[in-house]
Amino acid sequence: MVREVLGIVLRVERALAGYFAAVAFSTLSFFGLAIWLSLRLRRSELELVRRIGGSPRVVAAMVGAEVAIVVGAAGVVAVVLTVVAVGWLAGTLL
Repeated sequence: MVREVLGIVLRVERALAGYFAAVAFSTLSFFGLAIWLSLRLRRSELELVRRIGGSPRVVAAMVGAEVAIVVGAAGVVAVVLTVVAVGWLAGTLL
């Protein structure tokens, strides 16, 4: 009986690990696509910065800073929503 339950639990754990991998892959793919599209749409702006004297390093630093700001803000929102959701679930289930 215990082995059967343990077998079920381990299968569920493997399924959840596969689901997590799929979600992580799709999230990273979406993030990469969003950055790529942003750079394509802003190509003329970035070219203007280079024409007025900005080096490729400056342009890369600008884009990197913008990405860092967006990722940081998204991280803060994710942490806040996670804390709220866990608090709600703990109150509901317990």
